[in-house]
Amino acid sequence: MIKDRVSIILDDKNLHYGLINRAINIIKDKYNNKFNIGDLTSLNEFTTNEKNYLRRIFSPDITELYVWEYHFYLEEDVWNYEESDQNDYRRTIRDILLLLNTGNYLIGETINTSDYRLIENIYHGWFNLLDYDERWLYEINFNEREFIEFILSDFKRRLDDFCIYNFEFLKTFMEAKKDYHAKKILEAVLGIECCDNLKENI
Repeated sequence: MIKDRVSIILDDKNLHYGLINRAINIIKDKYNNKFNIGDLTSLNEFTTNEKNYLRRIFSPDITELYVWEYHFYLEEDVWNYEESDQNDYRRTIRDILLLLNTGNYLIGETINTSDYRLIENIYHGWFNLLDYDERWLYEINFNEREFIEFILSDFKRRLDDFCIYNFEFLKTFMEAKKDYHAKKILEAVLGIECCDNLKENI
């Protein structure tokens, strides 16, 4: 069973950006980019509140974490730090704000998280923010219905039946979207889709 789950931290950089930078310097210097969260939070370099924050964001419930422009992934119970510009903090914030302000719902309105049409509209709004090359990737062998149904299923794990239409909701959409791509990559590596196609043709 595929259990990959992504988390994205998009808090105000003034809150914890310095802490993450200090943690990354320690992770690089002391642990060679691979670390266990228990070892990291046992160090005297962090206050009790900072240790609690690190434990919370490196939750055992996730396998991949984007903290602003920084990227971490869990592999065999060990966290790996990866130098990456894959997650552009400023662009992600811009995209979320654009979606919030162009959606069919008012910010602060209560919404049903199993509303297919809602997720479909958010997907189309997000798709329209992509540049030509990024859109092209979604036009090749991409099943929109499968994507939306996956997002709805992922929401069941992350959210209640009803929630507030706000920044946090759209951040959750971005996390679920990354979960979907992780699932599709794993399926491609394992040849799951190919096997399913063979079964259908027999």
